[in-house]
Amino acid sequence: AYDYELHQRELARIEKEEALEEAKKQSEIEKEEAIEDANRQKSVEIARNMLKKNFDNNLISQITGLTIKEVDYIANSNEELEEIGKQYKKYVNEEDVIGAYDYELHQRELARIEKEEAVAEAIKQSEIEKEEAIEDANRQKSVEIAKNLLNLGIEIDKISKATGLSIEEIEKL
Repeated sequence: AYDYELHQRELARIEKEEALEEAKKQSEIEKEEAIEDANRQKSVEIARNMLKKNFDNNLISQITGLTIKEVDYIANSNEELEEIGKQYKKYVNEEDVIGAYDYELHQRELARIEKEEAVAEAIKQSEIEKEEAIEDANRQKSVEIAKNLLNLGIEIDKISKATGLSIEEIEKL
């Protein structure tokens, strides 16, 4: 009983460490995405400022990393209307969003969501695999103990009750 309790505590500790590690990875991913989004917003802000100073669109594109189409869109857009469009975009489907810039941002958001879902699915699959491995290890331990009890001449029905293995499984050993 004491060894079992220690084993359970060790499993709990390992599970906690794995959960913390995964949470750190997820946090890092979210941080990188936030930085990427902030960098993009800063590039748009700088592009607007450069446009106000009559910089060439090609130069703005090279400096900010925005595409020429994005710079053209920003050059021809109204900031107030664009902000309204961003708010509107939150409530409409992809088909209703107009403009290459909004469409590209929307596509990036969809890609980000897909990535988050893939990470969540990977975490879920990892948890399933971990549970299966634990079940398999527990079963192997039960078989090992059952064999030891058989060698000691303990009755099969008592071994079954002690290990959780069926009488048929024990008889096969």
